[in-house]
Amino acid sequence: MFWQDDRFILYQLVNSTTGYQEIEHSQLLPNLDLDLLCQFIDPEQEPQMVRAYHQALQS
Repeated sequence: MFWQDDRFILYQLVNSTTGYQEIEHSQLLPNLDLDLLCQFIDPEQEPQMVRAYHQALQS
């Protein structure tokens, strides 16, 4: 997973010859809403953003 252009980009290893391909959802965390998480990424306001993300998950 990479943070690029203000969004998360996920990759999956296809094989050693083909390499990686971009995927839409995490296979490890399929219910993780990356679009929601992106709304709360602001390094300058990290503590407040973590609390706001936690509150969003509660609702």
